[in-house]
Formats: sequence, C-alpha cells, structure tokens
Amino acid sequence: MACLLFGKGDTAETLKMIGADIKIDKKKDKRETDLEKATRKAAEAQESSISKSLKKGFKMDWDARYSIDDYLFGKDPAQALLRNEEHLVVKGNTLVIADGEGRNSVYLAKKGFKVTATDNSTVAHQKAKALANSQNVEVNYKLEDFFDINWSETQYDNVVGICFQFIPPNLIDDVLMGLRSATKKGGTLFIHGYTPDQLSYGTGGPKDISLMYTKDTFTRLFHHSEIFKLEVYEATIHEGVGHSGKSAMIDFIAKF
Repeated sequence: MACLLFGKGDTAETLKMIGADIKIDKKKDKRETDLEKATRKAAEAQESSISKSLKKGFKMDWDARYSIDDYLFGKDPAQALLRNEEHLVVKGNTLVIADGEGRNSVYLAKKGFKVTATDNSTVAHQKAKALANSQNVEVNYKLEDFFDINWSETQYDNVVGICFQFIPPNLIDDVLMGLRSATKKGGTLFIHGYTPDQLSYGTGGPKDISLMYTKDTFTRLFHHSEIFKLEVYEATIHEGVGHSGKSAMIDFIAKF
C-alpha cells in the first residue's frame, strides 16, 4: 500500500484537493465500468437479436398448415412410435414435444401413459384437444413457443420427439441437451426424424438438408453408454397427407 507523507506546510485545502483527486479517479473508474457494462449489454442484445432472427427464419406458419379439414399427419400414431413403444418406461410420466394435432399423445394416453404435450400452433392445439375428447382420454396440452420452454423445469420418465425438424442448426445441440435434462434418471429419450436421403424422396419433412438428422447428430452429444438404439433405415409410411410414401428415417433412443 502506498503512503502519502505531508509536511507542516501542507494545509487542509491540500488534503481536500488530494481527496477530490481521489474521488475523481474513482468516478473515472466507475465511468469505465459503466461503459464496459453498456458494451456488454449491447453485444448481448445483438446476439439475442441474431438468435431470434435465426429462429424466425426457420419457423413456418404451422397454423396455416394445420388449417385443413382433415388431420395433416392423420389420427393414428407415427409408425416409429409403434416400433419403439416397448422401450419407453411403461405408463410413465411422458412429455411429447411438438405434438401437433395430438396423434401421438392421444395414443400414449390410451395406453395408460400420463401425457403432457406441447405445441405452438393454436389450430393444432384445438384439434389435439378435440381428438383426445373423441377418444375419451386426458392429455395435459400446453400451447407454448418451443424456443421458450425451460426443459429443466420438469423431468419426465419419457420424452418423445417425432419429426420436430424445424430447429436451426446452431441450436440443435442445445435443444437435444435440453431434452436430456428433461428426462429423469432411469428414463427414456426417444427421437425420430428424417435423414438427408429424404430429400430425394420428397415424401415429407423439411426441404433443408441442414435440418436433417444423421448418426453424428446424436453420437457427438451423447455418451455411448447412454445410446440404447441408433438406427438409420428406409420405410414406406402413410401418415396423412403430410407424411406419405417411401422415406429415409432415423430412430434414436437414449436411456439415462
């Protein structure tokens, strides 16, 4: 610590002046801190704006897509769900993400699962509730923006995501880790979607190759001891007008 030495000639005014200098320096330091803080906030705001723009760019008008008399993907569950249902925690507390018109959530509820389903389309939300009522089952439907969900808020025995391939490439890793955090220890995470080969078939799914899944999508994030099943295959499916014909698909199951 530096020491200031004053002689007999030093007056109170001198001390006051020195004190003023010290205060001025402190204010200067404070101004520099505020500037740094303002710069950081500006950078964060810019990053947030870019992130929102990227999210918006990959969104489509799902209300418009679901606004048809019939169910876009049919009322029956996805064939992939039927193929892999046995790997789910039986009758467990289950989250179905991007559930759309409710075909998968309603099926699981009929099989005795306690189901929470989420989607951001008002039209799909209404059709899903109508389908559940027609089948006399209860599903906890949530109408919410996919990108605003706090995945770690509640944990489930099963987390099911079927063909939710609208996630920007720069966010997919965070989303998958979020779904992992939403899955209980001893639970099952099941994800089904299209591979890049689907573009040559054009029988459903996105038209952007960056939104497709490959094995690397999952192996780069999940430990090999967690991966229960990772299968790439082709199948002919008939799931409404939205998914119909020969398709290139991938199933991923993780157990924690």
